[in-house]
Amino acid sequence: MVVSVSGFLNRKIMKKLTVGIDVSKDKLDFCTLDQDHRVIKRGIIENKPKAIAKWVNQLDLRCTEVAMEHTGYYGALLAWLLSESNVRFYMINPFELKSSLGIQRERLMRWMLTA
Repeated sequence: MVVSVSGFLNRKIMKKLTVGIDVSKDKLDFCTLDQDHRVIKRGIIENKPKAIAKWVNQLDLRCTEVAMEHTGYYGALLAWLLSESNVRFYMINPFELKSSLGIQRERLMRWMLTA
């Protein structure tokens, strides 16, 4: 699902855990927050099928939502695996985010998770 920044921010999230993912060619940097916006886990996953599948299988599907950059090709595998596992996820256009808020790319994930 591709949503606008305002659509993501205005959505009342009923889940208990939110995972923000910064997508790049070789790796996925993630940060998991609880419902009080406290960091409970950070990590890096190789952007490869086995590594992503293993990580997705560890998610608690009943209480987790994922927000990720919409980077096209580099995030396609992650999006497909999340979809196949019925994980609710949001793809946010990083250009819209940067232009609407004036945020530099390296601060994207922090902003997504604390907003």
